[in-house]
Amino acid sequence: DEVDITWTLQLRDRRTLQPLQIVTSGGLPKSNTTWSAAMTFCAENEAIESVGRATDWGSSTWFANDVCNALDHLEAYLEIGIFESRNDESSFAWPLFSKGGIGSVIRAA
Repeated sequence: DEVDITWTLQLRDRRTLQPLQIVTSGGLPKSNTTWSAAMTFCAENEAIESVGRATDWGSSTWFANDVCNALDHLEAYLEIGIFESRNDESSFAWPLFSKGGIGSVIRAA
């Protein structure tokens, strides 16, 4: 099974009510405080991160010192959009290599 999602995430320090600055905003819209991205979450054997297919969440967007300084006072603001889910995606579906991870690589080339 696969699911296509987008998300935006902001961390705020409750003491100052200010969002923490980030290194990069990821996707659009560009922001210096909000991380945004889109991804297809899929089975491990279909994951190819360079074309947006992954099996887990991951980010090192925030500055470690800022996060550590606000650790006991963090609030997370998150928005997730789910666009589509599929249960028939496989690189070995017919026609061969037209779907799944390999199909995504071929379409991106």
